[in-house]
Amino acid sequence: MKISRRLRYLLLRLNITRLITFGYRSEVPERNILIGYIVYMLLGFLCLMLPLSTNGDIRWIDNLFTAASAISTTGLATVDIGTSYTLFGQFIILALVQFGGIGYMTLSSYVIYRVTHHTLKYTDKVVHTAISIPYGMNMRDLVNNVVNFTFIFEALGFIPFFIALHHAGAPMPGWNALFLSVSSFCTAGFSPFHDSLCSFSNNITINITVAALSYAGAMGFIVITDLTNKLRGRTTSLSFTSKVILLITGIMTVGGTVILSVSPSIAPGDSAGEKIWLSFFQTMSAITTVGYNTIDLSALRPGPILMFSLIMFIAVIASMTQLVEMAVEKYSPALYSSLGIFLPLIAVNCAILGGSLFMQQRDFPSIWTAVCAGGGWGLGGLLAITAIAAIRERLAVYSNIPRPLRGVGITFIITALMGIAFMSFLGIKI
Repeated sequence: MKISRRLRYLLLRLNITRLITFGYRSEVPERNILIGYIVYMLLGFLCLMLPLSTNGDIRWIDNLFTAASAISTTGLATVDIGTSYTLFGQFIILALVQFGGIGYMTLSSYVIYRVTHHTLKYTDKVVHTAISIPYGMNMRDLVNNVVNFTFIFEALGFIPFFIALHHAGAPMPGWNALFLSVSSFCTAGFSPFHDSLCSFSNNITINITVAALSYAGAMGFIVITDLTNKLRGRTTSLSFTSKVILLITGIMTVGGTVILSVSPSIAPGDSAGEKIWLSFFQTMSAITTVGYNTIDLSALRPGPILMFSLIMFIAVIASMTQLVEMAVEKYSPALYSSLGIFLPLIAVNCAILGGSLFMQQRDFPSIWTAVCAGGGWGLGGLLAITAIAAIRERLAVYSNIPRPLRGVGITFIITALMGIAFMSFLGIKI
């Protein structure tokens, strides 16, 4: 008891909020979140640069890319995680995934409360910026529920993973089960195996567990809690947001599975049931952005690859995200204002993944060419969005737009005209 009290007093006296952000503190919550993620990414990068983290000579740019991909739970990697990094290196990657999946400030607030039994106004303010608080729930309860929800799902996923990997004779089944469980729930997609999950394409236990964790992690705490309360009879109906998310997820899962299963390059020679199962898993992986694969994507024909890249990662997910945002804005303005930037962030994450796939397909000769191309795409998108916002603002002030064209209609017209204008840079043939 005395040690516990002394530890609480010491942490409070040391101003633990400055320890979390390594001395940086700003009154702008968004700036703290950004700086915090950058600092933790660089800290993870430095840890991966240590000799005890790697099994060979890995370039610094690969370590930096891996650290950035882990903290952002993107799941992209330029090296084989299982063979390139030691157990310590994989632990660093997994810690970054966990921090990025939950949110470093959310996890830090949870630890602060558990150790000191105090909530700090500063951390509450930052967490409130990063997480939308449901009606009737205070910040402390929300943080506790989110973290407990995450750990419970990851622990439940660890059990079937361990049993399946141990039965399959995989090396280090305990560690690999934990790695897969955390990575699946955080929809990061990092795999300790060199072929992602292709070696376990027929392992129903691993496939179902990955799908369940990925869907739960992608939908989030609020939707899963709402669904659980409905199944237990605690509530009479689902909330509007939960209905929309579940409906769109179901439609995309069924539609994507059907489209992929009829492709001749998906598991040729396998039975219809096996093709449907493999197609379902790849569709699930695309919808949740977890990024695992149980088939060799390089063996697919250009048609399925193009369809898979464009429709799954950008067109369907980003479009449905915007439709959800528009529906929530129309039918529940209060919910729309509380969600903040999270719905657009999902679309941005899909666009980043799509851009990475485009880079791989174009086969750039060097990483610097790819960096310049990615930076150019991002700068072009920023200029386009800025121009659209400026034009809409001018139109709203100085123009009397017909009522049917206000909002989405005039935005589509502006986008089309800007597209025609940008196409002029390609040259005009007479």
